Amino acid sequence: MKMRFACLVVAALAAFPAISVVATRQAVAQSADHTTTPLMVIRFNQPRIYFQRPLYNAVSRALAAKPSVMFNLINYVPTKDNGAAQRDLQAVLNTLNEMGVPSSRVSVNSQQDPTLRFSEVHLYVR
Repeated sequence: MKMRFACLVVAALAAFPAISVVATRQAVAQSADHTTTPLMVIRFNQPRIYFQRPLYNAVSRALAAKPSVMFNLINYVPTKDNGAAQRDLQAVLNTLNEMGVPSSRVSVNSQQDPTLRFSEVHLYVR
């Protein structure tokens, strides 16, 4: 069963190279320091990123593990950014709102990272 699940995860990540689902429901439940390991990383390194379904799956699993879960979104912005990072963050926020996650359960922060070439949005649970 574990091998089959691992193959499915690898296949899913191959289909969505810009999206990394870092933790599964079991990893979130077992992790003592789940606030430092992102639940999901969305890297905006292509013109169109299809992050909606993986985001829905990750949020659903987090809510199933802990119904009162709160989310932190951190927008990592490259030093040279043309405003696309803010649009990318807003797209993730809009998707969370469309899923029914109230904005009162989501905190948002932005940080510049000179080592990045593309913006990234990290989703954490708390």
